[in-house]
Amino acid sequence: MYKSTRRASVSSETSGFSPQCPRLQSTVKYCEGNWTFVSELPVLPSFVYAFTLHGKLLCFAFEMLKWTMSFGNQHESTESGGLYEYDPYRDKWLVLTHNVSPTVLTAVKDCASRYGTFTCCKDTNTLYCVTYSKNMKVKIGMTDGEIELNESMDLLAIEDFPESTIENPASVVMDRDLYVIGGLQKYSQSDVKVLSEVYRLDPNNSSWVSLAAMNIARSACAAVALGGHLYVIGGFGRFRLSSAERYDPSVDQWTNLTRMTKERSHLNAIVMTDKIYVMGGKSYGIAGGGVRKVLRSVEEYDPDKDTWTTIEPMPQNRCLFGAVVW
Repeated sequence: MYKSTRRASVSSETSGFSPQCPRLQSTVKYCEGNWTFVSELPVLPSFVYAFTLHGKLLCFAFEMLKWTMSFGNQHESTESGGLYEYDPYRDKWLVLTHNVSPTVLTAVKDCASRYGTFTCCKDTNTLYCVTYSKNMKVKIGMTDGEIELNESMDLLAIEDFPESTIENPASVVMDRDLYVIGGLQKYSQSDVKVLSEVYRLDPNNSSWVSLAAMNIARSACAAVALGGHLYVIGGFGRFRLSSAERYDPSVDQWTNLTRMTKERSHLNAIVMTDKIYVMGGKSYGIAGGGVRKVLRSVEEYDPDKDTWTTIEPMPQNRCLFGAVVW
């Protein structure tokens, strides 16, 4: 069975605003140590969020155009894109935008334009869109075998930041609880603060609970759940980070882990066979400093040994992309 093979499917890379990081439509699949190209996305996106629910590989992909700036907040009009499902038997992306309500589609676009964060809970078939000040959960249903995103509910703003848009936070679901981690608070273009704050949405969605702060403030990092712990990896503080931390909810405490071999922000991370895989992202060239470099390298983290191992790199350099195990 095609679905029985566990693999990391990496969706389109979405940075695309400099020669070092062009936008890509390509999709690649990792299986048994090898990367292979599959069908391209129908659009050349500047935003991608890939996820799996109901046994399907899904992807929001938009081409964000007509950007304007006001006090550090980005706004856009979206000319093309929507929701897509990958059909592995025909090696084709199917358009599902017609199955997304206008309210949900607007919420996803708004979260993307504000550099918010997305995460899914497979146990409850829920998609979360989070910007700290404006948050929503979307119920993902299925009718006659087709995915539908019609039901949505607004969530409370995180009360410590009632009027703020926090850019590039991370989010992850563990034991059906939503966690929101770090980010970048902009007071103006020149006055910014990187956050170490961590919040959990209580099960009845009535309030946000403030948890122990990370040891290192970071934005544009990756977050995953594994073995009853949260892992936060890389990101951007004063500089791009190679550090990683693990959160133990039983004692509300963060522990520093072995660093990655390469600092990276705007990376992606997935969990597969009880190990963590990080890939791509923005880093520095050999000279370091302000010379930006987009990576294609992949590192495997073994939580039992607290070690990182470099494995077969992706065929293309990527940042701001989607990655899933399916």
